[in-house]
Amino acid sequence: MPSDTKLVATYIADFFETEDPNRARELILTNNSSMDSNERWRRETPYLVDKISIALAPNATSVILDFGCGIGRLAKGLIERHSCQVIGVDISSSMRRMAQEYVQSELFRVMTPQGFDQESTAAPCVDQAYAVWVLQHAAHPYEEIKRIQRALKPGGTFYVVNAPKRCVPCDLGWVNDGIDIYSCITELGFRQTAREKMDLYPDNGDPNQAHWCVTYERL
Repeated sequence: MPSDTKLVATYIADFFETEDPNRARELILTNNSSMDSNERWRRETPYLVDKISIALAPNATSVILDFGCGIGRLAKGLIERHSCQVIGVDISSSMRRMAQEYVQSELFRVMTPQGFDQESTAAPCVDQAYAVWVLQHAAHPYEEIKRIQRALKPGGTFYVVNAPKRCVPCDLGWVNDGIDIYSCITELGFRQTAREKMDLYPDNGDPNQAHWCVTYERL
């Protein structure tokens, strides 16, 4: 390959499609340096349900957006604990199907991003929202954050957990395009109100490896 040839990565739109529930868990929670997917699922799920419960303070009248819901692991925990309504949104048709089967609650609905847009066009339709390990993978994060902002009522809380850097699934592997998700969120109509280091995973004192749980208010 000539030295002046520029490599351009191509986003894999169907990366998160699978018919295997075990594979779905692996895609949602990849192995890391301290835990495999199964241990992450077992330990991280209740940990984040606790954190989200504190940040969003849901109750039986709350309507919450689970953006990038996967197979519904967090939605299930929140519904069981608070009897809140949860709208799950995901680009993956197989994840949406598995989410409906996994959560098994009349308080849970799952939608495509485009279907959710139709519901939120007239007026904001959710009280609170969260996105866990999602925006780091989005091909067009600005558009996704705007989608969330349109749907969330003014003053509503948006809870975000992200990897330290972008991990976009492409034909060249996981690609970091350099977009700062947290800066994008504040630029697009949110005010940061809290920031907590995720102590479940070690960062060895390296700020570039730290995982943050960040809470925002929709302005």
